[in-house]
Amino acid sequence: MTRLAILARPQERPMHGYEMMQELSERTPGLWQPGPGSSYPALQLLEDQGLVRSESADGRRQFTLTEEGRAELKSRPEGSAPWETMVSQADQGDIAIYRAPSR
Repeated sequence: MTRLAILARPQERPMHGYEMMQELSERTPGLWQPGPGSSYPALQLLEDQGLVRSESADGRRQFTLTEEGRAELKSRPEGSAPWETMVSQADQGDIAIYRAPSR
């Protein structure tokens, strides 16, 4: 799931790796909090495969989807984004706990 979710993120706009991790966490109300240990290797693999390209912006690597990456996403069956599937299959009690304000 990490590979597909990360591949889908720069489809909307170029992003930094940490920004992708934060956004995935927000889109799954905290149920999935991808860390650098899984995200950065996945980004490197996607870059090695020619599906994303990284460029330095403000001293940080920013990732954009390549034409090959767009084709890869289009070749997948239509359906929910990986984070939407995770949320829809999650126990609603767990989601309520993650959404509860901290005290």
